[in-house]
Amino acid sequence: INFALKSRSIELPGVEIRKRSRSHNFVQGESISLRKFVWAERGAKNVGEALSNIPGVTLLEGDGNQRISLRGCPSRAVKISLDGIPLNDAGSGEALVNQIDLDNLAAIEVDFSGYGGEIRLLTIQTDISNSSENWAEVATERASYGHYSGKLKLAVSGHEYFGMAHFKRLYEKGDFPYTLMGGDEQAEHKRFNNSTDVSSGSLRFGRVGRKNSLEGGFYYEGNRHGVPGLIYLSPTPEALLNHERKAGIVKGNFELEWFNIDSKLYLSDYTGQFQSPAEQLNPDTGEIIHHLAEENRQNGLKYGAESVLFSDFSFGKLVASYGYNRDEYLGKDLLRGSNTVGGIGFGKAIRSVHNLKVGGEYRLSLSDINFGITPNLSYRWTRNSGISDNSYFEPNLSFRMQKNLPTFHLN
Repeated sequence: INFALKSRSIELPGVEIRKRSRSHNFVQGESISLRKFVWAERGAKNVGEALSNIPGVTLLEGDGNQRISLRGCPSRAVKISLDGIPLNDAGSGEALVNQIDLDNLAAIEVDFSGYGGEIRLLTIQTDISNSSENWAEVATERASYGHYSGKLKLAVSGHEYFGMAHFKRLYEKGDFPYTLMGGDEQAEHKRFNNSTDVSSGSLRFGRVGRKNSLEGGFYYEGNRHGVPGLIYLSPTPEALLNHERKAGIVKGNFELEWFNIDSKLYLSDYTGQFQSPAEQLNPDTGEIIHHLAEENRQNGLKYGAESVLFSDFSFGKLVASYGYNRDEYLGKDLLRGSNTVGGIGFGKAIRSVHNLKVGGEYRLSLSDINFGITPNLSYRWTRNSGISDNSYFEPNLSFRMQKNLPTFHLN
């Protein structure tokens, strides 16, 4: 059947084109938010690699650890937190991030404002509880040299409740034979103690209501890495490099009749150990070789509580907050067990900090100009290992003006 069609133009009242952009970085002022798919597409293996392409971020590597500097500031001045749990230790002031499993993270926020800046590691995106979502993921992998890994992820969320669990295990034996070429002689030798054993996991749960919310989390990382020795005529020393971190947090927001309260309570325990034995057996000859025993152990215990009370009025807001943080850090020098701690000079460092802050903001509008006056008064008391106490008041008064013009805002 053949038939002809006539063309006719139709005038539409309007066409709206919408596009959902998969932006790599979400930039707002001095802050950048990096989402999980970005570092996954680049194949990043740790936090340092995930942040390596951001301008102003410098990755400092040495002694098998990673430290991060923002805009040239010392790494000890950069505040790093995991879901609100501070990771900087009381000894060196630094936070080691290379052992944090990227699979546990959903986003990384970098804030360049202030001296040193801040990096926030987030295991869950804040909007997970706004929609119903239930899913599970299981993956396993096996390769040569005794390598296998597996991971399990579960997520459940509804109208007000959400929960997420993640567990990962990786093991690699890594021992393999190799050949040394020495003139016309060839001999096959073995590489021992090259194994890697990693376990990590996280658990998040909570309830987010219209007025009140309560959530909590638990995190675990355990890493055992063998520093290999070479077994030939005279074996080279083997060593162990172990890391373990356990952390938990509970936080909530409560809306009362006249004011709101934000509170959190956290605990973090970290252990790092480098150990080399004094004696080593050569399995080929039965000979026992003596080495200089080395040990470098780091222990960090951190806990604290913070609470913020605020109230909004038609003319402004009032804010009052109190926080207590305590760090305990124990370190040993690499050789011969002498007690030293980087930047401190003795074996044990304890730091406790009290923060009290009161203030608010007064808002006023005249015609099309908005004014804001923000007075704040802070009191901070710090005690370092019982050898030094210091406290200070910090008054602050800021003014803000905003005028709305036809094409832009003048601030």
